[in-house]
Amino acid sequence: MPTFRFACRTVGQTLSPADWEATLRGSRVELLLKSDHVLFRSLDFPRQAADFLDGMIRAQIDRLTPWSANDAVFGWGRPATLQMSEFS
Repeated sequence: MPTFRFACRTVGQTLSPADWEATLRGSRVELLLKSDHVLFRSLDFPRQAADFLDGMIRAQIDRLTPWSANDAVFGWGRPATLQMSEFS
């Protein structure tokens, strides 16, 4: 996993990790990542899997990336329910 370092110099001082944490706590941070550093994948699971999505998605991260799910930043949302009439 890439290591990120931040530097902010004010009046000849460099902020320590604890200073950064205190400065950023409660703030919104926006990261811009290169597209080759991001994996976006739509996954299809059976409806019966809805209660087990977190574990199933973690297993897919382990399978699709060189990192474990504990070392990756990921998110997912509850699946939308499709009506039978929406299938073609």
